[in-house]
Amino acid sequence: MPKQLETIVLGVELPCDVFNRRFKQYLFFDADICTSKPLAAAIRQATAICLGSDTDMDVYATSSRSFLARLTSDADWTLGITALGNAMRDEGDVYGLALVDSQNRWAAYQASPVDVGIFAIDSSQQLMSVDAIADCFFSLGNVRGWLSRRTPRDREVVDSVGEGFLTALQDNYS
Repeated sequence: MPKQLETIVLGVELPCDVFNRRFKQYLFFDADICTSKPLAAAIRQATAICLGSDTDMDVYATSSRSFLARLTSDADWTLGITALGNAMRDEGDVYGLALVDSQNRWAAYQASPVDVGIFAIDSSQQLMSVDAIADCFFSLGNVRGWLSRRTPRDREVVDSVGEGFLTALQDNYS
């Protein structure tokens, strides 16, 4: 039986520190964790690269912090996450998910589908060098680059996301 959702601090949202402990690495995403199959596949790939393929994941609704399911290491996480997200929406819960390794070595959190989410893992592996992972996540290095405003795209990202949000994200997760 899974433990209570203790990894995520209650009532705290990004860009604040949402975890009750520090992880070695943080990556961020802006796709809907409940419906993005590429994001689910990238989380699975990142955990396999860093921790091996023998990892189970507990899934919680962020709105109620209630346990939804345990997806075992041999389960199709992409289908499982999508099915749980669909079931939540069918019940009127339009918020996000918290995914937590059963051994507490990694976690992913998104308060709602329109919010930036975070993936945290106890690994120093350079995950952004893997194309499928880099396609789904952005790193603190990306945030620093955007805040430099060297290119029109950097300025556009800062204008759309907000300088205060990006600066706080950088400060809280560096």
